[in-house]
Amino acid sequence: VSRGGWQALYAEMGSCAVRPGEQVAAGQIIGAVGVTVGSEVAEKPHLHFELDRAGAPVNPVAYLPPT
Repeated sequence: VSRGGWQALYAEMGSCAVRPGEQVAAGQIIGAVGVTVGSEVAEKPHLHFELDRAGAPVNPVAYLPPT
């Protein structure tokens, strides 16, 4: 969690290049997509991403670059 109360959670990762609590820079590679869990096996491999601020979920779309 940052000083501003932000926390990001990534799941479905096959490898992780950072440790919990480690500070990362914008654009830094932090890991790679892994194998999808059994309950989502019909879906293609993907990354689960959550963003929270002060313990409340936030829609990350507003903070990501447009696609």
